Amino acid sequence: MCGIAAAVPADRSAVEAALAGMSHRGPDGTAVLDDPRFTLGVVRLAITDLAHGDQPLRSPGGRAWVVFNGAVYNHHRILDEVGVRAPSGNDGHVVGILYEKYGLRFADHLEGMYAVCLYDLELDLLVVAVDGIGVKPLYAARQGGALFVSSTPETIPAELRPFACRVAPGTVWSSRGDVVAISPRPREGTLRDLVVTAVRDQIPAEVRWGCMLSGGLDSSLLTAIATREVGRVSTFTAGLEGSADLDAAREVAAYLGTDHHEVIFDEAEIPDLLDAVVTHTVSPDVFTVLGGVGTWLTARLAHDAGVKVLLSGEGADELFGGYGFYADLPPAMVEPWMRFEQRDLGARECLRLDRCAMAHHVEARVPYLDSAVVAHARALPPARKIDYSVRPARQKVALRQVAEEFLPAHLAHRPKMPFPDGAGYLHAVGRFAAGRITGADLAELFEQPEAAAFLQAAPEMQGYGLRTAAYLWQRWSARFPDLSADYRGLVRRGLLRRTLRHGTYTREDFLAAID
Repeated sequence: MCGIAAAVPADRSAVEAALAGMSHRGPDGTAVLDDPRFTLGVVRLAITDLAHGDQPLRSPGGRAWVVFNGAVYNHHRILDEVGVRAPSGNDGHVVGILYEKYGLRFADHLEGMYAVCLYDLELDLLVVAVDGIGVKPLYAARQGGALFVSSTPETIPAELRPFACRVAPGTVWSSRGDVVAISPRPREGTLRDLVVTAVRDQIPAEVRWGCMLSGGLDSSLLTAIATREVGRVSTFTAGLEGSADLDAAREVAAYLGTDHHEVIFDEAEIPDLLDAVVTHTVSPDVFTVLGGVGTWLTARLAHDAGVKVLLSGEGADELFGGYGFYADLPPAMVEPWMRFEQRDLGARECLRLDRCAMAHHVEARVPYLDSAVVAHARALPPARKIDYSVRPARQKVALRQVAEEFLPAHLAHRPKMPFPDGAGYLHAVGRFAAGRITGADLAELFEQPEAAAFLQAAPEMQGYGLRTAAYLWQRWSARFPDLSADYRGLVRRGLLRRTLRHGTYTREDFLAAID
């Protein structure tokens, strides 16, 4: 895991400034490579080949320099297939090897989560690539003859920031205008075998690791599989005292025999937690920020325990029909809506996970978003995700059937509970926001076009949504005034997610959202 930046033409001072702004992403080393045509830079969190895995990386034929953020889980298999010996154990070496062999189709052969930036010395070409979901973030800005790429949009130089956009997941593009859709190589297997393989591949070999555990289906299944694979694992949970997640996680941890850690926070910490998550996610989005509180606390707890990698259950709800509102949709709308949610993962769940975990020097890995698991889930018939023949509808049918092998039935079939509910602080945040946001505050915000556009999409949140959204907007706009002035532009360029009120949308809202 790293933070990366690149400038074309060369601009060492801008790249160094960007790296300084994301130093939390890479506390184990900083490197900058200069050439008259380009500058590449990286801050490193050492997870693979701790002693010799420094970047930038030179391709074996000398054609390209590479900086890389993420993890390639099949790098050993790639080296065996191409018959090339890498100069170190850094998994990023396979990027240059594959680029020399396959050109712009190199990413078809990668299995993992990644954001790549390389410079082709022969073609004078900058090439970037992002994994199919966008688990690893990458942003680019181009104006005139200047091009800048960074892991975080706020570290792009100020004069280029208005032109910044998120690099689309699942694409490779170049500075001469090439755009290639990544086509991962198919891998066959049952859902059970694909998930088990994903967990096995994502367990690191050289650093301490653990599992985020809420006690729900997704995290409990990952933890159970990891326990079967390697024995006793470390688990990490956050919540208010007496919350459902703490109790459920303790039950799962006791059943599996994990080394369980938990952080119990109180309502007095809510203002500081919200500010921290808004600052690190650079987002006012209610779902991003409230979910980010749990990630923030859990990653901080893991870091304090000496853990560098956490396995997390992101993506399972979007792939297997886990959100409660899915059961209330007309069946014909479920699959289109899930496709929209999946497309939005990189700008929402994965952004929250990446930003809040990396704030504490922890890499979060997501087995459910392995490309083979994603492809299998997308191919499942709707009835294998949501069973409407019973009331209430039974959700995540296929995944619960896998879980029955690893967990007792009552754990495999525990109902979904989002983090703010399960951790016991949804109402606490709502009460806090209601005490801070007055009717006059709301009236003033609705006079501001950008704020009004945001607030009109505020979630219901059991009556607290509008004031919570208003409070987060106030904090975000105070922290990032230049961004709040262009809220709709940020949404359009993929720098913020589109927020929709689940369950209160119209057909027109939905069609606009999936355009």
